[in-house]
Amino acid sequence: MTDENANHNRLTGNILTALSMHLKGKPCQTYALRMKVKAGHNYFYPDVFVDCSDVDGYFTETPTMIVEVLSKSTRRMDETTKRMLYLQIPTLQE
Repeated sequence: MTDENANHNRLTGNILTALSMHLKGKPCQTYALRMKVKAGHNYFYPDVFVDCSDVDGYFTETPTMIVEVLSKSTRRMDETTKRMLYLQIPTLQE
């Protein structure tokens, strides 16, 4: 979130809108902003994620899709540490 600029914001909004429209009428929901994903013992704020379970609260452990919009300041962590931990989530498909 440290390098969020207009382009980052537009990309995140476009992805959120496209996924929300695609999932309309389906049991899955899109989330963004202050919703967290728990991966191992860590909590992260992905730019956008999809969850098909009944999320209640401020975080989920069952996302099916996670989207990170890469920026110069967060790219290394997004592509290494976060990716490694995200891939260990059993429900993650994309």
